[in-house]
Amino acid sequence: MRSFMTENTIKNINFDYIFNEVKPITEYGIKIKQEAAPFVKGQEADLKAEFNRIRAFIELKQRRDIIDVLKHIKNILETIDRAKGNQVLDEVELFEIKNFLILVEKMDKILRGISIKDLKLPQLTPLPQLYEKLDPASERINTFYIYDEYSEKLKNIRNEKRLVEKNVRLLKKKIKEEIQNKHGIKLNLKDEATIGKAQKDKIEELNKEDNLRISGENYLNIIYKIKNTDEIDALEQRYEHLSLEEDDEEYKIRQDISKEIKEVSHILQKNTVAIGEIDYIIAKANYAQKTKSIEPEIINDLQIVIKGGRNLKLEKTLKDKHIEYVPIDLNLNKNVACITGANMGGKTVSLRMIGQIAAMASLGMFVPCEYAKLCLFEHIYISVGDDQSIEKGLSTFGAEIVNLKEAIKIGKRKKFLKLTRQLEWMGLREHPKYMYVYAVDVLRHNVLKIAEQFVSEDRLNKAEDIFYLTREEITKAQKDKNLDLISLINEEKKIRKLTENVKNWPTIFSSRGEIFIAKREAKEGELSGEPVAPGVVRGRAKVLYEPFEKKLEKGEILVTIATEPSWTPIFINACAVVMEIGGALQHGAIIAREYGLPCVTGIEKATEMIKDGDLIEVDGTNGFVKIIKE
Repeated sequence: MRSFMTENTIKNINFDYIFNEVKPITEYGIKIKQEAAPFVKGQEADLKAEFNRIRAFIELKQRRDIIDVLKHIKNILETIDRAKGNQVLDEVELFEIKNFLILVEKMDKILRGISIKDLKLPQLTPLPQLYEKLDPASERINTFYIYDEYSEKLKNIRNEKRLVEKNVRLLKKKIKEEIQNKHGIKLNLKDEATIGKAQKDKIEELNKEDNLRISGENYLNIIYKIKNTDEIDALEQRYEHLSLEEDDEEYKIRQDISKEIKEVSHILQKNTVAIGEIDYIIAKANYAQKTKSIEPEIINDLQIVIKGGRNLKLEKTLKDKHIEYVPIDLNLNKNVACITGANMGGKTVSLRMIGQIAAMASLGMFVPCEYAKLCLFEHIYISVGDDQSIEKGLSTFGAEIVNLKEAIKIGKRKKFLKLTRQLEWMGLREHPKYMYVYAVDVLRHNVLKIAEQFVSEDRLNKAEDIFYLTREEITKAQKDKNLDLISLINEEKKIRKLTENVKNWPTIFSSRGEIFIAKREAKEGELSGEPVAPGVVRGRAKVLYEPFEKKLEKGEILVTIATEPSWTPIFINACAVVMEIGGALQHGAIIAREYGLPCVTGIEKATEMIKDGDLIEVDGTNGFVKIIKE
């Protein structure tokens, strides 16, 4: 395009503004747009065919269906290149390929249903054999997993893993029940019990328990956890060995599929180009409709006829100011034309409009006119060399008058100094946060130095205790050597101790401390929450507090408190999601909708009420989770 128009010409006729408003959806469409070359003399027939495609999509009822498909198409070019380079694709990449094939098939079906005479559209090539390879279980769902159907060996490994996991769970459950009954304590879902140090008799009792070990300790509590028996250790070692075997087998399967993708990589790449071309055509059709543009008549003679022509950028600027734009009519049919008239009469605006319309037509776009007839050009060049302001709706003369007025009123030096002062006080996005954290760090180090002095004077038991004091109390203590700091700290500890048994904080509360708990009518056996991703799914629950504490198997339902970006990979295996905290914009809810997984949030204590292996039904449409009794 740069040989067709200079950068200065593109800017002066406002074509940069117009071209930026043509917005393909996919990265393939954006690439086609960026590589777009103008139609020049001798390519009139090709340009006519492009106009036919734009007009067809403007009139096409299925355009919305195609756009819906385009919205879900991801860039797989890097994945294709990896396959061509004999790289083994991971599960996410194989999912992307599978999803791409689904969308290609869907779009191809839509395009084949279009019956417009002489309409030449880019051709797509579905790959049903490759799709079957990626969907051996014939589930026809938008996800990918290394299915058991790929290998009998893999199926046997996974069956044994499930059996081992079940046996470990049963053994731990037995030990847990024995400990709870014997010692009168409650172990949580992590098989842990927190005992306050004040309970010295209980601590002495638990220290003698062979099946418990200390897993953590702080200044207030000791945390006990179930100790594995030799049998459990052996089973867990077997589980790890099976996991390695599973990984090896899955790798071989992914390697085989990657080779097949390599063999058809040229077809996949051809499909990306075709999708990009369709996307770009639709983007031009959308913009034509938005700007009420029409198909120009392309002729061979050197002539430009425009009726009701509009400069799109100037029109928008004036509209924003509630000023009416006056369309322009003109007829140029000679090699050289001279336009004369009074200042602010619209001469330069007219010239820019001519260049704009000629450029749009040459790039295969409809033009903002009631009627247009023009020829194709080898080059478009404009030299204005003035200070005309399109943004202000002014001519060259008008812009000069305004600039002079502003210069007299403000003065360049004064304006510059004012701008400098503004920049000095303008905060950068992350800078305030950085300065705050830095200041806190400096303050913390200084406070700890004071604390060390207090410890040396036997006024504190340990330096970290100083953080139980307020700034005023620390300042007072430096002046008053007789101030009893330990008593102040003990009083503060009593207050904080009131919150140590709080496990779940309210998700919604007002500025006045009012707690809000959403109540929904639920039937017996149903847990009520908020619907954030539609659909109904029944499956086995897997309760997770950390993303990788245990493997989420294919088809299991993820049950957790909340998620953040590090959880994203495990969503591939989930068939539904249940969370205690979060709304429609919580990370887990967004990913669930992206993957098409039913999701319910806001179920208080869901991770306690739902156990690993429970058969549950998730209704993401209505916001209910039902525990199925077997």
